Amino acid sequence: MNDHRLSGEHRIATPKTVLFIDEAKELGHSKALDRIAADGRKYGLGLWVASQSSRHISKDVLTNTFTKLVLPVDSSELPLTARTFRFSEEAIANLNPLESLVRFGKESHKVAVTPYYQRRGGPL
Repeated sequence: MNDHRLSGEHRIATPKTVLFIDEAKELGHSKALDRIAADGRKYGLGLWVASQSSRHISKDVLTNTFTKLVLPVDSSELPLTARTFRFSEEAIANLNPLESLVRFGKESHKVAVTPYYQRRGGPL
């Protein structure tokens, strides 16, 4: 983040760097991650955060994220996931494998997920 700040504000829509965080629970509610979510975009730093539960992602990260993607979740996670991402419990519960709910700001869609191996034309 500091390197990106030193480079100044980034005026192009495409980020210079994208940080991918899988298993966000390993970071806990990180102040650094909150700062990147809140200010990183301005300096060309994009952020993707993935977790099995929205409990692992801080409110600051969630509120500073425009695009949210929800894959099928365990039934015990339905109420919290529905409230957090503003989808109905029924919509989440009815997701099949390789389907997702995607929220772009106020707009939402159910979309099919195409596995990487199919996009590249065959088995790995």
